[in-house]
Amino acid sequence: MGRHDVVEYRPLIRELPAQERPRERLKKYGAASLSNSELLAIVLRTGAASESVLNLSARLLARFGGLDG
Repeated sequence: MGRHDVVEYRPLIRELPAQERPRERLKKYGAASLSNSELLAIVLRTGAASESVLNLSARLLARFGGLDG
């Protein structure tokens, strides 16, 4: 890597505090309290080695223009 390369930290779901995890928030507060990206992340269940499921779901929604896409 060059000296100008930036490494972005992408926490895994299990690294987030329990009160910030989408599945736990869904159970405690209901679906209305989550964003479309968080709801899709729950459905997808897992991301990739290079991308968290939250980033993947946000990218998919952006690419396809939301849930309707």
